[in-house]
Amino acid sequence: MKTQFFLLAFLPFILFAVQPTITQTGDKPVNLLLDGDHTDQNAWSATGQNCKLHIAFKQPVKLANIILFTGQRRFAKMPSTEGSPKSFSVIGQRNQQPVKLHETPFAVPRDTPEEEEFSVAANLEPLEVDAIIIQFHELHDQGFRINSPNKAIVPPEKRVLYIREIQFTTLQQAQQYEAQGKLIDDCQQAPQNLARAIQTAWGHRLKILDNLLANKDYRNFEKHFNFLSEMIQPYLGAEIQLAPNGKGISLKLKPIGQLAKGQPASFPIHFKLLESIAQQKLSRTHAQLLQNGTTNINLSITPITPDRVTIHWIVGDEADFYELIFYSAGQEIQEPALRRLVGNGDPLMQATIQSRHLPSNFWSVRFGDAFGDQVPALIAGRWTDFAHIYRNRGSLGKPDFNEFEHYLARDPFDMPIGTDKHHGLAFSVVEPTDADGDGKLDLFLARFYNTTPIFARNIAPNPGELEFDSPRVCSTLPRGYRYAFADLDKDGIADAIAVRLLKGKVEVAQFKGLGLSPKGTPQFDKPVPLQLDIPDSTETSRGSSACTPSISLDDLDNDGDYDLTISVPPSVYIAKNNNGSFQQAVQIKTTDGTPFQNEFYYPNIGWGHIDGDGKPDLFLRTAHFAYPSTTSPEIVSPKRTVWQPLKKQLEVTDNYAGLANFQIADFDNDGNQELIQLQSYMYLALFKFKDGLFHRLENIRLEPPSCQRFGCPDNTEYHGAYAQIKLFDFDGDGKLDILTNTEHNWRFGYFSYYRNKGNNQFEQEVQLAPKPFVQHLETTKSPNGTAITIDQDSPLDFISFETKDILDPNDGQITIRFAALDDSIPELGRTFFSSNFWDKKRFNHISLYESYRSAKTLDQFLQTQQPFALVQLPDGTIKCQLGNQAVQSQQPFQLKKDTWHEITLKWNNNGTTIELDSNTIATTPHKPTGFAERFHLGSMAWLAMQYAREYPARRKTHPTDFSTPINAKVDKLQIIAKNSTTLNLDFDQQFETLKNRSALSYRCAPGVFKNFKGSKALVAHFDDHRRTQMPGMTATLYAVPFTTTIGKPPQFQPPVMLRHADGTPFHAHSRTVVVPYDWNNDGFEDILLSTENYPNPYHRGIELFINNKNWQFIRTEDQEILRLNELITAHHDVKLEIASLTGSPQPDLIVWTDPGIKCFSRPFLKLDPPKFSVKSIANHK
Repeated sequence: MKTQFFLLAFLPFILFAVQPTITQTGDKPVNLLLDGDHTDQNAWSATGQNCKLHIAFKQPVKLANIILFTGQRRFAKMPSTEGSPKSFSVIGQRNQQPVKLHETPFAVPRDTPEEEEFSVAANLEPLEVDAIIIQFHELHDQGFRINSPNKAIVPPEKRVLYIREIQFTTLQQAQQYEAQGKLIDDCQQAPQNLARAIQTAWGHRLKILDNLLANKDYRNFEKHFNFLSEMIQPYLGAEIQLAPNGKGISLKLKPIGQLAKGQPASFPIHFKLLESIAQQKLSRTHAQLLQNGTTNINLSITPITPDRVTIHWIVGDEADFYELIFYSAGQEIQEPALRRLVGNGDPLMQATIQSRHLPSNFWSVRFGDAFGDQVPALIAGRWTDFAHIYRNRGSLGKPDFNEFEHYLARDPFDMPIGTDKHHGLAFSVVEPTDADGDGKLDLFLARFYNTTPIFARNIAPNPGELEFDSPRVCSTLPRGYRYAFADLDKDGIADAIAVRLLKGKVEVAQFKGLGLSPKGTPQFDKPVPLQLDIPDSTETSRGSSACTPSISLDDLDNDGDYDLTISVPPSVYIAKNNNGSFQQAVQIKTTDGTPFQNEFYYPNIGWGHIDGDGKPDLFLRTAHFAYPSTTSPEIVSPKRTVWQPLKKQLEVTDNYAGLANFQIADFDNDGNQELIQLQSYMYLALFKFKDGLFHRLENIRLEPPSCQRFGCPDNTEYHGAYAQIKLFDFDGDGKLDILTNTEHNWRFGYFSYYRNKGNNQFEQEVQLAPKPFVQHLETTKSPNGTAITIDQDSPLDFISFETKDILDPNDGQITIRFAALDDSIPELGRTFFSSNFWDKKRFNHISLYESYRSAKTLDQFLQTQQPFALVQLPDGTIKCQLGNQAVQSQQPFQLKKDTWHEITLKWNNNGTTIELDSNTIATTPHKPTGFAERFHLGSMAWLAMQYAREYPARRKTHPTDFSTPINAKVDKLQIIAKNSTTLNLDFDQQFETLKNRSALSYRCAPGVFKNFKGSKALVAHFDDHRRTQMPGMTATLYAVPFTTTIGKPPQFQPPVMLRHADGTPFHAHSRTVVVPYDWNNDGFEDILLSTENYPNPYHRGIELFINNKNWQFIRTEDQEILRLNELITAHHDVKLEIASLTGSPQPDLIVWTDPGIKCFSRPFLKLDPPKFSVKSIANHK
């Protein structure tokens, strides 16, 4: 029976004489004594030099070894505080009598971050014990504190020991491991041709396995054995039936156990093994799969390395065996098979193969000889992803990449290597180089935000092969820098150059490479500063994502020396290398003489060749395009060159992760499913699913958004980038209508509803604002009845109107009656109204950001932005900006607290006049040049940042808050155009003219209960309409019942707050997709949520909440959902849909997080994969 050992007595600081007791409780694996997170968090700590830990067993046990994970990982680089013992002893007890388990204490090296799972194993005499005492001797801690050198030395009795986890191996387990080592003998005793083939393919790994067993490293032995067993065991009983000069081979696969329809199946292939048996080269890209020898089955091929692939398929009806056919190289009879959906986390693929650009979200781009063919392969890092390697079948300047020769760098167990698989902004910035001079390309990887690099050594037997060791941390390189690697001093060992910015100042240092440590980690000498005279960074307005430097080492002038390129945003510099000495840096310029600008968010640089002219081309952040150099690398074209060197089967999407959601439904009622997504500029993209593939249909245009109508210059946000949609038959006519929650919906407090008219046509937008409402108006009494208060705490976006048809540039009048809230003028001034026509031809996003940053006063802001706005400046004068003209009073005005005034702006063909209390105070012959389609009363909030409702990071873009509310009570707004009143808000009589605003949660994709207490109900998060609490913001989940009438929008009823079983409100993060689904088949809809994946209560990736049949919900740790969260590479948004795609008896879970949309079938998540053995290997006939 599997057992667990749990710490019952836990004391954070335990005196050295105290012996805390761990006793057996019985649930977890038998090899776990102390259950902590062995990669990070300590589970036990004690104080003093001779700490003891007492462990008692329920029944006697014989221990073969014990493994300690020591030290506090966050202190690993501080030898004074890292908390590791120098040595320890294990004392056995049997019936309270001592049992000697070893002779001398076990030494513990100082804990460093070099290994992700630093541990020490102690082999013991396997004598029977019922308890052990682990005694820790002197600590590595020397008592001083690196960051506080002036503090007193910490005395030995107060120094702290940390233990993260303790594991052990019993004698019985050790004997089982020894028996598993028989795999090596089985391989040697196989028929001669099969034994030779196994040795060719896996001999170096079998040698590693043998060494681990000989050293009694059972923990690592188990991992290597499990992997190799899956690769080799299926072949050991195969009957070889091959004749010479065959045209391919056939593998007959016999299932082990019963097969179930809909299961995703897979089988590993090592071509070196098959080619050694068949004595011929086989095609790596072509295969055929027959069920029961006759029925052709759809399959997909995943490249693992140049010599290995995995074959995937879905189990069909009555499958007795499968025949897997590989063709001889050059004998392929068709194009490579299209990848079809299986449900094992594979992407949703289109039925199209094209030559396309490389993914635009490759954010580090390097080239190197990864395959030993002297042709530069592409090595790229990707947003929240891994290291990608594309083989180049072209030449230096004319690359030719193919998706079938696209590999991820993988560890010895085929897991992709990345910097951090569950961090939303981890990235994987990849630097390839031959670190140890063995002729094979190794990889350094780092996150974008300048963490210490990790190193993946290429341990393949031969150059040109891709097989990487488990990554190790380069502990001799400090964090906080961006690194590049190359052999600068030509000693065969890679050196490093590092750059960082400290408050805009550039620091560059060189680290000499010292070779590999005994564990295989590159070691580096102390840094030597490089003086390159690079000016300070001027990029200070857009936060750390735009201000991070980057670096590249390339031989730009073909002299055999690596030259240095450094991006110090927004500029880029080159320092030439002359025989190991770097020259002064020269700024890269364009052919017109202007400095070249690296203006991207997340900037990164690299050099390559894309146009065949022999000159290097400069990549910025992405492999999508480059800027060709001209007369020298210091002079580049100002125009980017886009290239399309990749032949690939198109995915449904391979771009940035999950900002907008998607749905899968039978959109056109033809019996086939469609994937539907709202894309940029409000196009509805549709992909029809058929026979395992998606087929793109013609886009459907919804009512297009307008920067002017929604009052925002950031067209990426307002044109659908964050568009959340819900498709449902909201009017009961049998057709799927659309409800959206876009950025502007959130800002202005309503859903957009588009009724489906049929024939791919939708009616114009209807604005729906269900309760709960945002209390966005604070009312008070005025001499004229009712007034509203507008100040900095008001949600200013909501106090606005769509004014497309109520303003005329040739003739009009606007009147506002107000009373100031205090005697003083607000520090930045006040805005009476604003309506800005944003000219995107005049402002691109860079110049717009710069205008935000550079404006220091409200007057400067008006001159830069040129809106239609009436304001009072801090000096008391009143000014109206009329676009590129303005009118301003000569004298200042003091507006007394609670004194009512009426201000009027009039314009016609004779000019414009400002009146205050019926007195003309300013006039001009000019009139307004244009209006936006939104009019903000009492603020400039449409454009200028209102801090209370924005991300804190965006305040760096808008260092000054120019929302400048009127800071007054307002009881009248009247707009007259062409001598008729077009808008008249007398708040006593027409207060309802200001619309109710729904408290829509930011970027929430709603769901629908089909039967919520007898009616349909929208399920969505509603919140206080702020973003400043990110990433810990919470929203509340409500069910909003609605009724349907054909041809009419849904009629929403009062909302019902959803609650947990304990009665507490159902909170979650705002960026959430709500998916109602009866998970446990009890007749009541449960809720699945998908959101960001951060370790706190409101960011859990994908979660399941079970309905207790009283419409209260219980967070449930379902094993399928837990495994799904482990498998997805979570971006800061995770989108989820449930639909039947694979033919499994239960619907599949489809997840969008970078990169692309992927499908997980329920049988796959249940960890019940079918297994096969190779019955025979024969010639293909």
